[in-house]
Amino acid sequence: MIEIKFMNRAITVMLFMLVGFAGKAQYDAMFTQYMFNEMFINPAYAGSKDAMAVNLLHRQQWLNFPGRPVTTTFSLHGPLMNNKTELKATDVGDIQISQNTPSSNAPNFGFGLYYNTKKFYAGVSIPRMIDDGFMFDNSGAFKQRISFNISKFHYYITSGYVFEVNEDLRIKPQAMIKIVANAPLQYEVNVNFLIKSMLWAGVSYRSGSNVSAILGCQVNPQFIVSYSYDYGLNAIQKYSQGSHEIALGYLFSYKQKSVITPRYF
Repeated sequence: MIEIKFMNRAITVMLFMLVGFAGKAQYDAMFTQYMFNEMFINPAYAGSKDAMAVNLLHRQQWLNFPGRPVTTTFSLHGPLMNNKTELKATDVGDIQISQNTPSSNAPNFGFGLYYNTKKFYAGVSIPRMIDDGFMFDNSGAFKQRISFNISKFHYYITSGYVFEVNEDLRIKPQAMIKIVANAPLQYEVNVNFLIKSMLWAGVSYRSGSNVSAILGCQVNPQFIVSYSYDYGLNAIQKYSQGSHEIALGYLFSYKQKSVITPRYF
């Protein structure tokens, strides 16, 4: 499923795949490294970096556990003042764009508030209020799916801050609260250390669920690679080898507007 939303200031593309997942309480996928993919939990994050940002997360949850979730999410967002008119097809006259792309908008109401400075951010969001999707069948015909279920709403509250200890060390604590109908309130707290502007190392705790270790490399101001391992604090850990997750992020610079320093949020 590919979902494309055009906004006044930003274009957002989200590709989401979920394999072998079922459950009544958990509707949205769960990620340990949500801090490297804020678009997934807050639509107001789109365009906040003033450059085109690409993020890819892949999660192997509860390794060796039968029927375990395997989740991948890909997001692309950035400022685009003339929205759709600036999109260009690789092949001239591409039928999927010229004929099968609708001019009307399908309703998908996500709610988000996001505020950030160079050192602080805070957000409140309901990322998916309507479950809709666009797809093409084997004949190339365009189809649309829409459903609404308030019991599947996920409410997120997030915040974080960067403390600059010295030129070689920055500390980035963050917290997230997630509220879902018919499920206990869940919270996550984590702290990451950026060493010599190159190495990310951190730990995370998810309420009643697991503790995690995070290790990443800020290859350059635009490109980051990060890995996390979750150790379960519940009975599932007895039958699995924990959860593994990898995150990739790239921030494109624009002409005459190069990205010089990394953005921490």
